[in-house]
Amino acid sequence: MEIKEATPADLPVLAKTIRIFHDEILDYGKYLTFDEILFQPNFLQIMENEYGFCRLLWDDDVLAGIIFGHLSPNFYDPRQLKGICDGIGILPEYQRTHWANKLLKIFEEWAAGKGAHVLFGGGNSKKFENMMKRMGYQKIETSYVKKVDRSTDDIKTGGK
Repeated sequence: MEIKEATPADLPVLAKTIRIFHDEILDYGKYLTFDEILFQPNFLQIMENEYGFCRLLWDDDVLAGIIFGHLSPNFYDPRQLKGICDGIGILPEYQRTHWANKLLKIFEEWAAGKGAHVLFGGGNSKKFENMMKRMGYQKIETSYVKKVDRSTDDIKTGGK
């Protein structure tokens, strides 16, 4: 197993793997679509941005895991930076191997090296919550999701 920085050449396999997390593991597919082609240029912006972060866990030619995130100014005091882990995932067959902990530690070191004052990460499983607690994170909020009713004329016309 090897952890590497993501490159543009990784985008096609990255898109296929993230689709698994999006649709099956995180249940985002119930709320948001995923387009493997349109995803790639968007994700490339993270990879090419000095404040973006993406590392991949490879088992030979199998993409077994991923972590990605970014730095963002603190909305309340822009002199401070937040390190935000936007996504971390290990394919089910590679879980219980502590690779997620290793990926998170690499993100923490990167964010600290870039000047982050605080780190954030979100997830939706008990395993994720337990890992974050073990790694010293505290739960401070809960997220909710609701589909927007797109059938009203007001939404279709932009309120005009």
